Amino acid sequence: MELTDLVKQSSVGKIHDFNGENTLISVGDHDFEANTQSLHTELGWLEKIIALRMEGLNAEMENVTSDNGVVPASEQETGIYGHFVQEHDLNEVDRLLLILCFAAQYSPQILDAFLKKRSDNTGVLREIGGVYSRENGQFIPTLQTALFLLSGGNQAKVASYYHYFQNNHFLFREQIITLESISQNYDYLAGYMLKLEKSYFDYFLIGKRPRLDGTSNFPATLLETDKKFEDLILPDTTRDQLKSLMDFIRFRKELFNESDVVGKIKPGFTTLLYGRPGTGKTMTVSVIGKHLGVDVYIVNLSRVVSKYIGETEKNLEKIFERLEGKDCILFFDEADALFGKRTEVKDAKDRYANQEVAYLLQRIEKCSCPVILASNYKQNLDDAFKRRILTFIHIPPPESHERLQMWQTGLPSSFQYEPVNLPEKLATDYPLTGANISNVIKLGCIHAMSEGTKQITLGHLEGYIQQEMRKENMNVKPMVNTAASRMGSRPGTKTSMRPR
Repeated sequence: MELTDLVKQSSVGKIHDFNGENTLISVGDHDFEANTQSLHTELGWLEKIIALRMEGLNAEMENVTSDNGVVPASEQETGIYGHFVQEHDLNEVDRLLLILCFAAQYSPQILDAFLKKRSDNTGVLREIGGVYSRENGQFIPTLQTALFLLSGGNQAKVASYYHYFQNNHFLFREQIITLESISQNYDYLAGYMLKLEKSYFDYFLIGKRPRLDGTSNFPATLLETDKKFEDLILPDTTRDQLKSLMDFIRFRKELFNESDVVGKIKPGFTTLLYGRPGTGKTMTVSVIGKHLGVDVYIVNLSRVVSKYIGETEKNLEKIFERLEGKDCILFFDEADALFGKRTEVKDAKDRYANQEVAYLLQRIEKCSCPVILASNYKQNLDDAFKRRILTFIHIPPPESHERLQMWQTGLPSSFQYEPVNLPEKLATDYPLTGANISNVIKLGCIHAMSEGTKQITLGHLEGYIQQEMRKENMNVKPMVNTAASRMGSRPGTKTSMRPR
């Protein structure tokens, strides 16, 4: 019997109070009681579907008549869950899959019915699928479980629903529901365990809308900043180069709405920012995103790059699939690790490494959202990538007048330089980057506070300046100030040691 036959002609009936008393609390813009009612209605629907399927397990499914059918929750329902169903236009198949995964975490006793076909209640039937957890005595649904509920064991319908789920299905593509293998060498996909991502489980209960990086297996992170576009200290030439990237982000939707654009102009836009470490490449990307109101997702290389053949591509595909069609920027920091030059093939390792590069070449071109790469040196990138990069933007080390601005604007307003023209000397004498200057100011303020002052002198800063210069392999000038001035002390005060 079709699922649509099972959901006709009768109501869900009594709603089980799965969570004890209903307490009225505010959940965002939604009422908690309405949301709980919506969830319990859907859970009641699932419970009846399970009962009907189990009743027909040892009989012909045609004997399960429509008189015993149930209907899913009303499409006019309110609450977070109901709004999610309506927003994404979920059909009965989607809803059954979603509420099955939700029930496994919220009300696992509903799924105990699957275990009662075994006399010891510890086994599962092949037709039903699922995994019995001896650790907590719970039934964990698999994709086979969902297929059983949908098809009633009819193999033709199993194949149809299996194809439906495999065809870039929304709940899997957005990683709202994930498939987890029972073991490392387990290849039977229908036997993979179903899991509702925790961020969505929490969303359906408390209303905190998940971020794109809210799922545990998504190897990218939202890049946030408290800086503003006005805080970017860059040469005019660099700002001019950034304009084409920013214009694309602003107008790409309008551009591709033009009827004659599709097929003539590729949807992607790839930019390379290159320059010395500490010159502000990451800050530039984060500030651009904030200024334009577009989220920036930075790839976590440690969670992407794998020593196992093919795993790197799989991890990257999770990112590309999740961000497809989204209004966001994909950012690869230290892009050399993925986009580096291909090597001469000497062994299998080289061959598969080159396959990763080939995969990226193809995938970047198909990516609909802007892609920004950052590298210390553009010559480190593979030549084939360079041909696909639309704009190369150099982020140079700051000049003296730019360093002056960094020293002046980087100091918190509750601190003062002593003398007031100290930033001019610092900018002239020390060729530091923005990151270096930020580190020195932070350590200098801590040093000054440890001495009970908010007057920042050269003595509070000079030792930390030399530390930063050593990190950059710069020639370090000997400190020529008196001991008192070096330690940031005033006459008659006790000096304190600082790192050298």
